[in-house]
Amino acid sequence: MSRKKRRSAAQHRTIILLAWCHRYVFLIAAPLLPLLLARSKSDALAGMGVGMLCYGLYTLLGYLLRWKHIYCSFQSIAHVPMTPGNIRWHTIRKGDVYGVSAIFIVMGLAMILYRVVGL
Repeated sequence: MSRKKRRSAAQHRTIILLAWCHRYVFLIAAPLLPLLLARSKSDALAGMGVGMLCYGLYTLLGYLLRWKHIYCSFQSIAHVPMTPGNIRWHTIRKGDVYGVSAIFIVMGLAMILYRVVGL
């Protein structure tokens, strides 16, 4: 195998690993890690809000900046094999990207606001 093909295969593995981390690790850790580390219930809620807000913004930014691992993450969500070497952004529904991002951003802001206002 040539050096160029090995480098390309390694890049594809890295992109797929990042896509899995985006879909599973960060999605689960962002809201749950603050819950485990917080000293009080309200601090946990604010931490979960920050995590969800970050996840939503990261997903939206990744789509807008055309990060390959975000594309592969949405392929995984759609149960389509990941193709980091063949990126076709037009195949991802904008409603999915903007909808997922909006849900996490709104939920994150609501949790943070709830903590700040102290209802």
